[in-house]
Amino acid sequence: MSKKRKAIVLIVEGITDEIVMNPIFKLIENHELFVKVVHGDVYSNIWNQNKPSKVIVGEIMKQVKQETKFKDKDIEMVLQIIDTDGIFLKKECYIIDEEAQLDSKTYVYDLNESVIRLKTEQDKSKLNETWDRKKRLVMPLIGGITYGQSKIPFTLYYNSLNLDHVIADKILSDFEKEDSALNFIDSLNDDVKSFIHFFDEKCPYDTYSESWNKIQDDDQWSDSKSNVVFLINEVISKEKEAIGINKKLSWFVPR
Repeated sequence: MSKKRKAIVLIVEGITDEIVMNPIFKLIENHELFVKVVHGDVYSNIWNQNKPSKVIVGEIMKQVKQETKFKDKDIEMVLQIIDTDGIFLKKECYIIDEEAQLDSKTYVYDLNESVIRLKTEQDKSKLNETWDRKKRLVMPLIGGITYGQSKIPFTLYYNSLNLDHVIADKILSDFEKEDSALNFIDSLNDDVKSFIHFFDEKCPYDTYSESWNKIQDDDQWSDSKSNVVFLINEVISKEKEAIGINKKLSWFVPR
């Protein structure tokens, strides 16, 4: 009887993240990959403001297990990708501009001037409150935690500002996001090595810990960055362990 494959759970904020991360499936032969779309930003959600970060992770995983019938023993690791939004930006980056051209939000990223434009102080106060809440909940997860009694490894990764900032080098309106994600996938020409290379190029850091340390004090925040390459490397590493260290995978680890 063949050994049951253990699962890797990948948590993402939205459908576009799910589309962009689809090439991950091509890296996995010896695990079962389950992508959980949470449909929003769980760490800035006001309903979660009084919950510890680990409780929020636990609630997401409860949903995962209900949907999949996984038990803790079936799960190898849990990986989550978030948008950093403006949680690490300095307060001087906020500019009140009554003439700012806004989409459906109360603010707009001006990447050319490296500022965030808002129309009122009230909007600024509300935005700061939202992002401060997200930062407070994200910080305990940086560096990794364990989930459940089985101590399943949980690791957090990021795209700077948001996904479209990384894959399109600009901020898009909501109705443009899905097309951008599909165009990104098309541009890879079904080549998983191009996928790995793209995210490697988006990471100017040598280690996972450095990627989090540097993004928290980044004067060049308008340049898109991501540490998702470390997620990719972790998946590849688990695959190599599963098939035996002396056997060769067709993929490579860029770092």
